[in-house]
Amino acid sequence: MTPLIKNLDKFTYINRLYKFRPIIFEDIEDIRNWRNDQITSLRQKKHITRSDQIHYWNNFIFPILLMQ
Repeated sequence: MTPLIKNLDKFTYINRLYKFRPIIFEDIEDIRNWRNDQITSLRQKKHITRSDQIHYWNNFIFPILLMQ
């Protein structure tokens, strides 16, 4: 998939232990799983479904990224 932000490498930071980069569409399933694994800590009432996650990212997160 094409990144939402042009020149994605410009926003990437790498050091010996970590790599930080903007979120891309392929990341959202991992994020959903991390959230569901921590449901108690995050005080969620229910597990997030794939369709919930896609809806949230398409309607709230990605539009913000496109504005930049």
